Amino acid sequence: MDLEVVRAQLEEDLSWRAAELRALRNELLGDIPEAGDWPAAALRALMVMQYAHLEGFTQHALGLYVEAVNDMALAAGELQTRLFAAALAREFKVLTAGAQVNEDESSLLLRRAKRQVALIEKLLIGAREPIVIPVEDAISLEMNLGADVLKRNLYLLGIPESSLGGATYGTLEFIRRNRHDIAHGGRRERIEPRLFEAHWRRAEEYMSELIRLLSRALREGWYRRPPMSPATS
Repeated sequence: MDLEVVRAQLEEDLSWRAAELRALRNELLGDIPEAGDWPAAALRALMVMQYAHLEGFTQHALGLYVEAVNDMALAAGELQTRLFAAALAREFKVLTAGAQVNEDESSLLLRRAKRQVALIEKLLIGAREPIVIPVEDAISLEMNLGADVLKRNLYLLGIPESSLGGATYGTLEFIRRNRHDIAHGGRRERIEPRLFEAHWRRAEEYMSELIRLLSRALREGWYRRPPMSPATS
């Protein structure tokens, strides 16, 4: 893994997204100097597009982080436990899936036993071979990027959720809720311009902060299992 290459990819993704958002904002609000005159429809459109870019950037950034960790070719004993759990996301999902339609009790029991054996086999393989974390299974934003979803993903990647401040999570929740309301026709009133501006700026800062956070995690090896302390008598 080349940290500079990863960071350049993150910066490139952020650059085009930020440029598109700026262009759209200029198109919709550039000729209206007074915030009090900003049209409700323009603010709603900008909020929906900003959410789309926040979700897309987060998905892409976390995916690049996982790919960089995969490049390390670490075995389970070297990988932080949370990332090993992320590598087993598909197996966990299968293991906890409910009964299929019209499935009788005997079939259910056999299928459950096979799932359990498959999980143990994956664990045994992971103990001796490099772990590969499937990006599409490990990173799940569920088209609902907000505080809880981001915290869960950071946790599974071995990154402390507290690495991002409460104000950042508050902004993600604000944008997520408004986007949800707009998409479902529940918000027709105008977003208060002062709040719109504050969260717009903070969302921009979040994407830059995520780049710094993931770069630091790679540079300092947060994905590795901490060395075992010597046994004390």
